Amino acid sequence: MEWYAEVGNEGSWAVARSLGFQREGTLRARIPHAGTRRDSWIGSLLPGDLGLPSPTPYLPGPQPSS
Repeated sequence: MEWYAEVGNEGSWAVARSLGFQREGTLRARIPHAGTRRDSWIGSLLPGDLGLPSPTPYLPGPQPSS
């Protein structure tokens, strides 16, 4: 499941975080608003995040080295 909110919408993020969402990053110009486009945060919630089985296995991509 995906979650989107305008960058800076801390209230929406607090609710999403309390439900188990992981914030993934920022999408530029994702939200149309009053004739403009605004950046959004994006987050996701996977079945495994809730301890639930998934119909397909999840294989995370390689993580960048620090």
